[in-house]
Amino acid sequence: MDKPAGWQNPGTFLSRKQMLVVWLLSTAAVLLLMAVVLRAQREIAQYHPSAFESAARKALASGAFDRAVRITTGAVQSDSLARPGHIGKALLLRAEGQAGRGAVVEALEDLEACAARWRDAPWDARPADLAELRTVAVELALRVVSAEPEDALRALSAAGRGAGEFVEYLYKLKELLPEDAKSRLWPEEPFLVIEDFEGADAKGLVRAAETQGRTLLESRLDERVAWKGRRSAFLEVSGPAREGQSWYALPTRVALSRLPFALRLWVREEHASSTSVRLAYWFETAHASAGTVDGPTRELGDGWELFDIRRDFGDERREWAEKEGYPVADGTITSLVLAVEGGANRFWLDRVEVYLPDNEKPM
Repeated sequence: MDKPAGWQNPGTFLSRKQMLVVWLLSTAAVLLLMAVVLRAQREIAQYHPSAFESAARKALASGAFDRAVRITTGAVQSDSLARPGHIGKALLLRAEGQAGRGAVVEALEDLEACAARWRDAPWDARPADLAELRTVAVELALRVVSAEPEDALRALSAAGRGAGEFVEYLYKLKELLPEDAKSRLWPEEPFLVIEDFEGADAKGLVRAAETQGRTLLESRLDERVAWKGRRSAFLEVSGPAREGQSWYALPTRVALSRLPFALRLWVREEHASSTSVRLAYWFETAHASAGTVDGPTRELGDGWELFDIRRDFGDERREWAEKEGYPVADGTITSLVLAVEGGANRFWLDRVEVYLPDNEKPM
């Protein structure tokens, strides 16, 4: 049968030129899509634990602080971060990036968050990580100490908190910091803040032992009552039902040292009692625990008392430890405990400091 004039095969309605254009456009679209996917893969891959650190360090070294912050933020948020140690490293590098672009508040927050993670999980931080934490803290402190000495103190205290080696670190700071920085930081004895209850990771007091039958009515942070800081740990307990122990603890980590040091803290009681402060110790080599008890040093008014704890921390257990065959040097203060006595009461624990005592000054 003859085809009508002007008839075209429906399967060949595109000319060869048109088909070539379609093929080129399709190929370009596929290549563009592949490029987008590869770029996305590279962007996501840099957040992976095996890659983000290198990418962030390159950005920091080149002064690309915004990029470093973006990379480390992605690393903190990435679901692929299975180990908390990586998050600590990401927070530390992000603190460096924040400091580099002048975001001091954010840098301090990241530094404190990193320190809190490594304080609670010291196995996640290598010695090199802790050394870097101290370096970043000192650099940030020197940057802000003239205008904001409290912020400088926060940075240095965070570094001590992360490693738990407050005493050795404090002696190094006393030796190495410029005189003008030290005078701004410490009008009196050099000190660092073990806990001020102001960080995002701050926690209140927890029950450590309760054989008196008291009820823990409330434990929280209180921004309305403080002696030296801006927030305190509030504790309310019922009266006892029997004799025994009623201990409420602030977990911490302060490595012992043969170098002289002391602790001080401020406690308020609603009703006067014979409540004391107990320090709990752990000696890793011996897998042994110990404790010491101290009463208040001075009444300050309105229910506040100062506990100024000056002990021979380095040597008071040495004879016993040597008899048991282990070094006392690896001891750590693991918690600070309110040993509650008396009837129903309310307590406020203000910030806790470690300082280098001037033995010629009265307590």
